[in-house]
Amino acid sequence: MSIEEIRQRIANGELQILVNSTEVCQGQVVDAGGTSHQYRIELGGNPQLATQCDTEWAEFFGDILSHLATLEPEQRIQAAQGLQLGGKHWDWFAKTLHYKSGSYAWFFILINNQVQGICLISHPTGAKLEPGEIFYVEYLSTAPWNTQNPLAPKRYSGIGTLMLQSIIEYSVNTLGLKLGFNLHAIRQAEGFYKKIGMQHLPEYDKTESSGSVLKFFEITEKATLALVAP
Repeated sequence: MSIEEIRQRIANGELQILVNSTEVCQGQVVDAGGTSHQYRIELGGNPQLATQCDTEWAEFFGDILSHLATLEPEQRIQAAQGLQLGGKHWDWFAKTLHYKSGSYAWFFILINNQVQGICLISHPTGAKLEPGEIFYVEYLSTAPWNTQNPLAPKRYSGIGTLMLQSIIEYSVNTLGLKLGFNLHAIRQAEGFYKKIGMQHLPEYDKTESSGSVLKFFEITEKATLALVAP
């Protein structure tokens, strides 16, 4: 059965996938208008939540592109400054079905039952900067309305950092890993990873089939501790 057939059968109510999700933390986050909201982070590959992301995030990306199409060329260039479209084509539903072995862990951050960010990690992986085992970030993405866009101010800021802080604590307390993680970054996310203290290690960069280079970043135990408890 293909991914599309599974997706359609779930949508039609003909197929149900058992989901084992666990809440790993909760807290408060403030929106762009200054109102506080409760968030929770759930652990577990959840095709239903992934489908929600595929639908709602794609709709917002579509609204952005439709808006840009109405602008004059110079206005379009200005409006697109800082726009992050790197994860636009990621199929989260398919990924939750593919990455489901015990070496992977999925995390979803929700506010008002709407997914605001997703992270998939694999573990353990050997650290490059220091001895020990850490985790590797396969994917980390926030909802497009939480990134710079021409339609509205960011709805919630710091979603990626909140997720990483929770995942770091989980990796140490539950997985028994040391403080730290590494990843290959899409170009638009490089600034964020540098900002939180990660170091670029060019000898581990990866070149994709398209020819684009994904830079490899890792964070030390000391810098990770500062990220978790700033």
